[in-house]
Amino acid sequence: MPCNVISVNRLEKNAQVLRLLAFFLLLAPAAQTSAGLPPEAPIVLVMNERAYGVPDGFGLVGAMIGKSTNNVAQAQVEAFKQQTAGIAWADLAAEEFSCISMGDKPAAECRKVFVADGLESLVGLFDRYDAPKLILVELVQTYLDPMRYRARAVIHELTRGKKSYREDRLFTVLFENFLPPSLWQKTPAEAAEYWRSGTPSRLEADARRSLKELRALAEYVDALKTEPRKTPPEWKQLPKVATLVESKRAHCVGMPCRNVRVLEERGERTWLVNDKPLIPFYGPSAASLDANAMLNQTSLYVLVQFPYL
Repeated sequence: MPCNVISVNRLEKNAQVLRLLAFFLLLAPAAQTSAGLPPEAPIVLVMNERAYGVPDGFGLVGAMIGKSTNNVAQAQVEAFKQQTAGIAWADLAAEEFSCISMGDKPAAECRKVFVADGLESLVGLFDRYDAPKLILVELVQTYLDPMRYRARAVIHELTRGKKSYREDRLFTVLFENFLPPSLWQKTPAEAAEYWRSGTPSRLEADARRSLKELRALAEYVDALKTEPRKTPPEWKQLPKVATLVESKRAHCVGMPCRNVRVLEERGERTWLVNDKPLIPFYGPSAASLDANAMLNQTSLYVLVQFPYL
């Protein structure tokens, strides 16, 4: 039995609110076709700043909707930091993403990476780092004690405008490892030992691996060169996750499950994609889940947007 920690009613209410918020897309800076991402464009890395909050451009409505999910996510961010204290995750992430293959720059060549202290304004990033184009990586690492570790990176390719900015690309990649089903009925203390075991701990090892996996997912999505906020048409030709649900290798609940496709089964992990973009905030989305996470929830609509499960 999947270990859900939020009621279906609460999740559906959040889903309804997000669907209403989609109508406010016109308030956001208009996305246009990219003229290309030059090799000199730097990467700006922001760690856990907004967590599951709402990006700029959506005013009071966006701020209100993002508040509850952000509060939950921030608690999980703090739990992760406490369990992995002393590790400079921002430095590790910057090192991993510096040589990411995106745009016209191969992985053999590395970009400058700036770790931003905060993200008050997207427009301000261009002045702060003196760049006409940049890649913004919003990375969130969360630990839902004692159920799962999740890392999510929302990646924007941005171009400076006369008075604002243009979002040329937007996509999201996600990594999740989950507690084994055999431990779902254990006490929290017993279950938490699963993540603390080993040297380094399982949680630390998973977190380190997640940075590499997120980079690989990002390189895959970026290479597809889709239009802003559109998914590659070939994703609709992939097998639906329902095929794994039928063979009891996955669990998925809700109408958005019909949009989840199986990109590749890679040993102990499965790469999933959503054949519809998660707009307005996340765009085309891809995820890497371990076998345990596959048995809990595979709806990318839920995993990418809600920190509850």
